[in-house]
Amino acid sequence: PRSLLSLSNNGTVLAITEKDILSPGPTAVFAFDGNEWKEQQVVVSPNRWVSSIALDGSGNVLVVAGSFNAGSFDFSDRFRNPYLEVFQCQRDGRWVSIFLGDNTIFGEWIPASVDLSKDASAIVIGAGPSLDNDQKEGKVFVLEQTSKDDVLSWEQTYSINGSRPELITGGFEVQLSSDGSTLLAGYLASRDRH
Repeated sequence: PRSLLSLSNNGTVLAITEKDILSPGPTAVFAFDGNEWKEQQVVVSPNRWVSSIALDGSGNVLVVAGSFNAGSFDFSDRFRNPYLEVFQCQRDGRWVSIFLGDNTIFGEWIPASVDLSKDASAIVIGAGPSLDNDQKEGKVFVLEQTSKDDVLSWEQTYSINGSRPELITGGFEVQLSSDGSTLLAGYLASRDRH
């Protein structure tokens, strides 16, 4: 197993996922009280494969992306049923799910990496094709924050295809600048390209 980690800008909130290639693992949030790290909450059930996690700058918003295990523990489920879930820390310290994105956003692409701006106004997801997708490139999805009656939500504003012949099937590694104005997307290059 290996871990996925994300730390808030001030270093007092930590999200961690125990990631195992053969089985899903939980995602938990810890807070530093000045003396020690204490677990606040497990925010993702262990029947979801988590590909990537990211905290915003304040440590109050957590984005988790991956694939949903639809009841079986078949390894191939890791490459089906995409999801993106956003959690927000409440005043009492509880983490609550406030947004859930699925294949209505991603179609037949599975999230591989995720990042968000410092203020959580933008989320970027790098994704690779699912087992049910015959495409041979990855894709980047960009979501921007909307709010109504003080309830946070995000809408997909655009997507970027990775349709260059020298790139192999797979996802992107993505990163956003702290203000969300600059996006970096990494491709996997084919070893036999000329």
